[in-house]
Order: sequence, then C-alpha cells, then structure tokens
Amino acid sequence: MQLGLWTLEERMNRADLLQVFKMYKGLSSANFSDFFTLSMSVTTRGHNAKIAKCRCHLDIRRFFFSSRVIDRWNRLQQSVIDSSRVNCFKNGLKHFDGLLYGLTEPLSPTAEPAPKIRLPVQVQPHLVCYLV
Repeated sequence: MQLGLWTLEERMNRADLLQVFKMYKGLSSANFSDFFTLSMSVTTRGHNAKIAKCRCHLDIRRFFFSSRVIDRWNRLQQSVIDSSRVNCFKNGLKHFDGLLYGLTEPLSPTAEPAPKIRLPVQVQPHLVCYLV
C-alpha cells in the first residue's frame, strides 16, 4: 500500500531548492554570494538566475549543499524563479514537473491506485460521517 508520501531524498531536494530561493531573494541570513556565483553566460536557456557550476574533485565537496543543488536550480523555469513569496515558489515547485527535479516518482501503468481509507469524523453527537 502506498500513501503517496515523498521519500527522504525528495524532501531534501525540495528543502534545498527552498533554501536557495530564500538566499537568492534575500530572505535568509545566509548570503547567496557566499555559496554561489551567478553564470555570466548571456545565452542561458531557462531563467536568468543560472548558477555557475565548478568542478569538484572530492566527494566531500561534490555532495555539499552548494554543489548538489546547482543542477536542480538551473532546470527551474523563469516563472518559478520570479515568485515573489516562498509559498508561491512552493506552489510553483508542486505544479511544475516534479520528475525533472526528483520530487516525485513516476507511476507505472500497471500499478493499482492506493485504496481509499475511510476515517470516521464526529460531526455532531448523534451523527457520524466518513471522509473518503
């Protein structure tokens, strides 16, 4: 039975993107320029806030926050980057293609849908209804 919850890796990917967004917009105490350098390329596809990627020779650097988030950030669309608030950015991530960013898993065509669970909810002392 699948509950449709995100895995730990998917939640970490989303949290990383949220932190980069907060740093980019100046909503975090961490300074964006301390961790990242914006790409100076004029012919960037996607959005205008691409982060330049540096070479990493050691695994400790390759899996550090400022290196592991660059590819996912650079794949975002301009409309998601231009969000004015954090909640708008979250909605943009949710409505955007999550497969591209490792936020959701594809459903196989032969997979059966998860069974609906009926939960009793007390509405009034004499009535009980079920949420489906």
